Formats: sequence, structure tokens, C-alpha cells
Amino acid sequence: MKIGYSLKRHADIVKTLIRGPRTARMLYQSSTNFEIPYPSLWKIQVDLAYLKEQGFLGRQELPTQGPGQNEYLYFLKKKARLIEPDVDDISSSSCVLRGLSSSAWHTLATSEFLSHMERSAGEVKDRVRLIASKQDGYFKASLEMKPFDETATTSLKPDYTQVLMIDGVPSLFFVEIQHKAAIINPVARHSVSRSFMYKLAKYKAFQRTYRNHEYIREIQAMYGCGFTGYRVLVVTTKGEDSRQSLLLCAKNNHHGNMFYFTTMEEITKHNMFIDSIWNVTTEEEKITLA
Repeated sequence: MKIGYSLKRHADIVKTLIRGPRTARMLYQSSTNFEIPYPSLWKIQVDLAYLKEQGFLGRQELPTQGPGQNEYLYFLKKKARLIEPDVDDISSSSCVLRGLSSSAWHTLATSEFLSHMERSAGEVKDRVRLIASKQDGYFKASLEMKPFDETATTSLKPDYTQVLMIDGVPSLFFVEIQHKAAIINPVARHSVSRSFMYKLAKYKAFQRTYRNHEYIREIQAMYGCGFTGYRVLVVTTKGEDSRQSLLLCAKNNHHGNMFYFTTMEEITKHNMFIDSIWNVTTEEEKITLA
């Protein structure tokens, strides 16, 4: 029985790491959504050490802000295909994060979000199920934009793409993690394409063509459904003031209820599907996703 438990848990660890690198703490949170959840952080640390020793996983030490036990970010090695056949095109690089660059911290913030998304889904398995996903860099849509009455070709690249079954209905979500300070409403013309306002405009423009996107068509055919639209989850790591600034930008640009705003702090404390932690532009009170 214990061997069966271990094999199922190891498979769930690998399936989770396909969606992105995690720490042991993040994986413990995610394990709420495993077939057999882990009873303690220590137990999952033991299994991660075993999987690393056997060559299925790699790990990288994370920088710490003070004394304490070292924390590691775990990622898949090519050998993980022996556990989960869905593992494909996994890099055997020994390093996921390089230094303290903004992209490194963005990776950690995205992984933190995903671990709480999986935890939240596991807490309400009767209502929410994760059915398909695309991690950072794997979803891309070409767009024609006109920021200054000039046609420009650009692309939409979400931080994460997730398809969920909520109360029996397939729902499409894109995720944007706002970690570092961003230009919200640009003044200079050359900064428009780097602004949060422009990011929102790209999602709005994608409405016209999203049904023709290869990934969207594939998912709709697979599950025999037709998405009626999509929602964009905007999560800031910078707290409530940042959320209000981003929300005001959406309000001022009349984006309706396509965009949902919250903070990482709220996500870590609540269930992101059934608790009222999201702001949209047309509601004064916070609302739920499910």
C-alpha cells in the first residue's frame, strides 16, 4: 500500500512541476489537489530528496533574506518521463533562476500563485477541476494594434494560461503577475508598448480572434465545449495600493469585467475560487471566481 501511495504521489509531483518549478512548501500547498494529499511538509521533503537523488528532479537553492533553513526550487529533469509520459521537451539545465534578476523573482511569484491555485482547487474538488494549462512562454497570439492610429503587429503572451472546469462548465483564464513597478498610464509615446494600459488593450483586442487560436480550438474540440469568453486574473505582489492603481487603469479605459484584480497576500490567505477576494470595474464589493 505504501509503495502505491508513493508512486501516485510521485506522479502528482511530476505533473505539478510540468506546470512550473516549485519549492517543497509550494508543492505541499498544491498537494491538496493530489489524489493522495501529503500529511506534512516533512513527508514531501523526503520524497523530493529521493526523486532528486534518483535523477528525476533538479533543484536550485533560493536566496534567503536571513538565517534559517535553506529553501530550494525543484524542477524536472528528462528522466521524469519514466514517471509521467506527458513530460516532454524538459530542459536538463542545472539552473532555473539566475541571480536576483526581476525575471527570477517573477518566476517565483508565478509559482507561488500556481501553488495556491492548485490548493484552492483541491479544497473545493466538488466544484473546481484543473483540466489544461500553458505555462509562461508557451501561449502566444499575434495581434494587430493601433496605439497611435498606426497599425502595429504585436503579440499577447500571458504569464499563465489555465482551463478550469467550474461547476461543470469549462472556463478559460489568463494570468498576469504584476511583480515589479510598471508603467500604468504612459505619457511618452515610446513607453506605450511597455505599459499596463497597453497590456489590457491587447487582451481586449484578442476578443476578436481568440476563437480561431490553435490552442483554443484544440481545447474546445477536446472537451466538446465553446468558450463564451475569457477572464484575465491580475495578481499584484505589491499590496493593496498597487491593486487599486491597476483597477483604476481598467476603469478609466472602460474594460468592463474581463479583468479580475487581487493581491498575492489575499490569495495566500483565502480560497481564490469561492472567497470574495477579486475586484472588477463594475462592482463596489469584492466578488468570487466560482
